[in-house]
Amino acid sequence: MASKTFGTTNHTPLAHQDARVAVVGAGSLGTAIGGLLLRGGVKVDLVDKNPHHVEAMKTDGLYLTGTVSEHIPNVSALYPSQMQGSYDIILLCTKIFDNRVTVPFLLPFLKDDGVIISLQDGFPDAYIASVAGSRRTMGCTVEWGATKIAPGRTEITSEPGFLSLHLGKMPGVSAAQMEKARDILGRGSIIHFEDNLRSARWGKMAVDCSFTALNAVLGGTYSSVSEGSGEVRAICLESMKECFDIGHHLGVTFQSIQGKDLVKSFYYRGPISKRLAIMRLPSLMRNHRHTRSSMLQDILRGQRCEVDDINGNIVTLGRENGIPTPVNERIVDILTREMEGRLSVSKDNIRLFR
Repeated sequence: MASKTFGTTNHTPLAHQDARVAVVGAGSLGTAIGGLLLRGGVKVDLVDKNPHHVEAMKTDGLYLTGTVSEHIPNVSALYPSQMQGSYDIILLCTKIFDNRVTVPFLLPFLKDDGVIISLQDGFPDAYIASVAGSRRTMGCTVEWGATKIAPGRTEITSEPGFLSLHLGKMPGVSAAQMEKARDILGRGSIIHFEDNLRSARWGKMAVDCSFTALNAVLGGTYSSVSEGSGEVRAICLESMKECFDIGHHLGVTFQSIQGKDLVKSFYYRGPISKRLAIMRLPSLMRNHRHTRSSMLQDILRGQRCEVDDINGNIVTLGRENGIPTPVNERIVDILTREMEGRLSVSKDNIRLFR
């Protein structure tokens, strides 16, 4: 599988100056993505339902803090009801479980040769293509993290040199559409263009069903998992292995994450290889160790997280293919109880896996 890397090129003129871009779902990640693009000279509408967040951006602009420090004073912040005209690129940063409402709503605002680029976790591309058409559907996996700390303020918690995206496309997307998306997104992040979007999605899924979900179980940041006890890291690897087992059964190739071959580094077949994988685990999150997962942020805000579309998806695929997924089943149970308020986020939740 070929992967081509394109760095940010903020010193060169933007090839698509007149392109209309919308970030729909300007939460923690969407605001960070939009802010980085604005900093890179791209004209972006930030679209969100949260009135406090939208009004703060309208009044005071957007503040990026953390590993990137920037105040962008003039921001086009909109409610969905205020969207007008048509866009060349719509960056979809809403929750995947809202897609059956969100994607049909957005369709009238997409140019005939425009593209919806989903930056969501899980496997959203097939549904989006069924609504918008395969030729107008692209996908992007995100390798870094951000936290919305206040209305209009987002903290980027990953190191600047690792703010990378894996961009892929569905069949029928033209070379011109691809070039435009790459040029625009490359103003804010390092872009790895993937010939195989499915592979990129599965690579991210292996990380999300383990690190992302366990961070929501235990609290803290990604370091709570990657640098946790041997028991915590073993459970992380077991969850990831269940994903690998299903993917291998389905003939999936797993895209590398941050230059690491996930299968080579973390797929184990016995106690010795498992111990070696446990030792390697901290290296995967070294540049994101201060990040709180999106699932954890949702639960702490009293909102629904995407566990059903991530770990729940692995459980469903396991049942369909006769592959046991006990760790992912337990994660679904724990996070469901956390969302319902029957269980608190706590490092002591590790006992629930024993």
